Amino acid sequence: MRNLLGHLPAGLPAALGLGALIVAASSVMGQPASAGTELGRSGFLIIMGARDSSASFQWRDGPAAGQRSLVWPDGQLVLPDTLVPEPYGALDLGVTVSGGLSGSGAGGRLDFRDGSFAIDEPLLMTDGTVSLLASAGTLEIRGPQLRYRAPPRKESSPGDPRAGFLLLAGIILLVVVLMRRVNLHRRRMSDG
Repeated sequence: MRNLLGHLPAGLPAALGLGALIVAASSVMGQPASAGTELGRSGFLIIMGARDSSASFQWRDGPAAGQRSLVWPDGQLVLPDTLVPEPYGALDLGVTVSGGLSGSGAGGRLDFRDGSFAIDEPLLMTDGTVSLLASAGTLEIRGPQLRYRAPPRKESSPGDPRAGFLLLAGIILLVVVLMRRVNLHRRRMSDG
């Protein structure tokens, strides 16, 4: 994301975590955005795959009263609970953002220029009403349209029970094969 972010604003620590950005977002809700280059026109923020029931997107109340959040492992979209996201395509959700939308991250201020950019460090975008917090994924900017895509889900992870079952099945199969070989070896030794 280094090519997407400009210089580091004064007083912004070089290593902001996602937790610090969540606190920052909840403290600026309802206030105009002040850090970063502004979008400059009304836009549409699209969260790709947010309506996919098999994905890990979940709606939750908060972080503050009168707000709700769309949460996934690598980020969070915070909205007033009166704002209803619009369906965009088969699996995506979109929300209108104001021209005051700005963004910043550990590497500096977000530069709203057309292109597709990898998010490899925490990023906070807010217009004072809608906030997007993301620590990974891609951001595609095409004029007033901003598309966020979460990184692909890994099929098996250390906490995935399927991985444990596959490992157990593999070990059982290995034991059966080894026992069969031992029995074959014993038969040959007793016959010969």
